[in-house]
Amino acid sequence: MKSAGQVDKKVLIELRKGDYLSFKKIYHAYAQRLYSFIFKVVKDVDLADDVLQLTFVRIWNNREQIDEEKLFDAYIFQIASNLCIDTLRQIAQQERKKQHLYQQMNELALSVEEQFLIKEKAVLIDQLLDSLPPQRRLIFTRCKLEGYSYQEVADELGISTSTVSNQLVMGVKTLREEFNKHKDAIILTLLIPNIYIFF
Repeated sequence: MKSAGQVDKKVLIELRKGDYLSFKKIYHAYAQRLYSFIFKVVKDVDLADDVLQLTFVRIWNNREQIDEEKLFDAYIFQIASNLCIDTLRQIAQQERKKQHLYQQMNELALSVEEQFLIKEKAVLIDQLLDSLPPQRRLIFTRCKLEGYSYQEVADELGISTSTVSNQLVMGVKTLREEFNKHKDAIILTLLIPNIYIFF
């Protein structure tokens, strides 16, 4: 195999003209050294093969720009070096995109799960509250879920605060009983916040 020093100006001139035989001479003169250089940079056999091929594709496509008066070694190794950098940069970018995609997928999965749990919680609370008489349900909702004071609820309904308190106590008792009846079916929902309001 010829060394780089054996590729003379005549070969480069013919290459500029599109002579494929001259291109093959250059390939055989540089391929082994280029591959060793590229592999040291990318540290991967397949990537090194790809970059080597890209280097010679670049040489062929830009053959008319070759200046036979300048050092061809520096020219071809600079092309290989730039392609190594571009390749590693693309891989790093793809990896970042992949990690970002994984993160988005995990966040989406968590969001879907949270939405499901919220809906399950709402359904459970509604089912339990349906077991209360209308006024008792309203009192429970105002005091336990909406944060109203006994006095505010009493003023709204035109009843005494003691009535509000008694209705709330009876409401909690009823809800406990209903909850215990269906405890096995809804045990997992105990992990959802706000169930503590029944106790």
